Amino acid sequence: MNIKEAIDEALPRGKAITRKSWQEEDQALWVIPTNTPACMILLSHNEPVRQKLIPGWQPESSDLQADDWVTY
Repeated sequence: MNIKEAIDEALPRGKAITRKSWQEEDQALWVIPTNTPACMILLSHNEPVRQKLIPGWQPESSDLQADDWVTY
């Protein structure tokens, strides 16, 4: 699905979204969509115990055009 469809599905359920290609590349990235000043929060979990929440994530044009978004 595209990013809008993924956000529409995830936001009311309090879920995150991710791209299938990110998971295939073992990037361990998820995006938490919000309607707060934090905007889109990127959750990075690249090491076993290291998690980072990064507010204000801005997608690249390739992210906006992608159709491999899923809810998580």
